Amino acid sequence: MHLFLSFFSLLAGRSTRATNWEVVASPNAGRQANSLSSVADVADDDVWAVGWAFNAQLNAYRTLTEHWDDTRWSLVRSPNATNGYNLLNGVAVVASNDVWAIGQAANGSTYHTNRSESGAGACPGSSFAVSELKPAG
Repeated sequence: MHLFLSFFSLLAGRSTRATNWEVVASPNAGRQANSLSSVADVADDDVWAVGWAFNAQLNAYRTLTEHWDDTRWSLVRSPNATNGYNLLNGVAVVASNDVWAIGQAANGSTYHTNRSESGAGACPGSSFAVSELKPAG
């Protein structure tokens, strides 16, 4: 999967020309499908992207979260609300230590997740915590 770095500068309100675009490699969570659905930034060196990646071993889509530090993209662990499919559809950044993502799970629930520097309520081994799970309907 590749991301266009200048795409993020467009989101930050800076103008860019097509000649300034550069393909920047980003890590994949596995060998199957990986898709990013939303991106948000605090600064040039603090950009977050979320989506989903197919896990062949589980035969399900799992959440995918990546962070740009002005040098490279890295995978960041994020929670999955169920053992079935889990997708992250959107991300918003309040501050460098307050990042929110929203998604959906196999049981029809929607959930949002939060990463905070304090780690309060974080899932074990995860940088994000499931903050709320709401049943569909």
